[in-house]
Amino acid sequence: MRKMATTLKRICSERNPRRLARASRWCAAAAVLLTGCATQTARTTPSPDSVPAPSNAAATKSNAPVAAQSNALAEPITVEAAIERATRCNPQVNALRAAVEVAKQRKSAASDIQDPEGIMTWGKVGNDFNDLPDNVNDGFRIGGRFYPPNPFTMTPKVNAGAANFHAEAASLLAAKWVVESEVRRLYAEIHYLDEDVALTEGLAHQYDLILQDERAREGQGATTASEIVTAVHQELQARNELDKVRYRWQSAQRELAGLLNVDLASIPLRLRTNGPDFQPGLEPGVSADRMQQIASQHRNDLAALHWRTLAAHSAYVEARNVRVPSVKEVEFTRRDSNAEWWLGIGINVPLFSWTINNTDGVQLAEFKLAEANESNGLQTMQREVRDAVDEYDVQRRQQERNQKELAPLLAEMQQTLDLLKRTPNVMPSQVAATEAQITESLRLKLESDWLYQRAGLNLERAVGTRLASARDGN
Repeated sequence: MRKMATTLKRICSERNPRRLARASRWCAAAAVLLTGCATQTARTTPSPDSVPAPSNAAATKSNAPVAAQSNALAEPITVEAAIERATRCNPQVNALRAAVEVAKQRKSAASDIQDPEGIMTWGKVGNDFNDLPDNVNDGFRIGGRFYPPNPFTMTPKVNAGAANFHAEAASLLAAKWVVESEVRRLYAEIHYLDEDVALTEGLAHQYDLILQDERAREGQGATTASEIVTAVHQELQARNELDKVRYRWQSAQRELAGLLNVDLASIPLRLRTNGPDFQPGLEPGVSADRMQQIASQHRNDLAALHWRTLAAHSAYVEARNVRVPSVKEVEFTRRDSNAEWWLGIGINVPLFSWTINNTDGVQLAEFKLAEANESNGLQTMQREVRDAVDEYDVQRRQQERNQKELAPLLAEMQQTLDLLKRTPNVMPSQVAATEAQITESLRLKLESDWLYQRAGLNLERAVGTRLASARDGN
């Protein structure tokens, strides 16, 4: 095992010293895998509910130039800090924060009542307008008028305002969860691709050594043209694979930089090595019904659709209750001359609302539309959870198979490599070919780990919460 680690270090350092540290890490990982002592450490990230709304100072900072914000990324950024920054910089989240404030004000305004009015009149009153000088009395009146709220329309209006507020708040939480899920996925993918780049660089270097050895043997007449063509093809294929992996790494970097509002041309994106390891602790054959039940409790987009349905129903009740007669105003006045009080009550009888009024029909149609949207959202959630559960089950079985089969195979390949190195007069190309096969096996193990982790992250995104938290009942 020490020999394999030393060999991988040597071939990586000869080609590209900058990748030596990462290749060393993979050598250590291979040694741990062969001894069967590989372990993982669970890490936690904050829930989407815990991301606070920005204060006025934070909102002002979010509108600052990009270059000024990028200075905060001079040090390696953790996944938690990346989630916080991406949430703060996301345009949809910021728009939904403003929408929540609007809905909050509308909720408060729904319970407002019309201001009362004071009445004060003064004039001259006579029996005959043509005989004012002889028969005229001064008249002074004081009183008030207020407009009591209509309980038949006020109550559903207040309920609709509250439901709309809760709907916007749920939409905000749903948007935060989407941003967090994207950041966690990209963070994990970049770490995977970073290690894959290091392995692929070593693989390309190994095939380059094979080609050099074949060309040296060609000069001695000890090889054929077919073997040269095969070696060239293997090196070109490795170089092409390296270009693909680097492109995927750069694409993931650009995507994460876009979420963080970072200009990669001026500030490089450096991530701290605390990727979001996925350890849900779920039993084999996880039930889709159980996951759908968890999703129905944590998917805030479904909650938003439900609240909008309640708001549409309240709006329909308000439009329907307009036909109910109600007290429109109450007025009282007092005449100073004889200290008499007059009280009047105005009743609103909406006669024409019983004949031509389609407002309640419109609100009823919008209520049915909201119900249809909620039903469609529920079906979409169920389909997404089923697909995520199927993907997770497939990757879990593959991961278990690799844990049982890949480690013995790597140990057998290592024994073969040790035997080749002890055999006299072995061609360098044979040793390099065996090392290349070991590196390709490590890439398969790395890819299997990433696919399993990605399946878990996709399942968490479909469920709407961290599975560890859902398992613990939080």
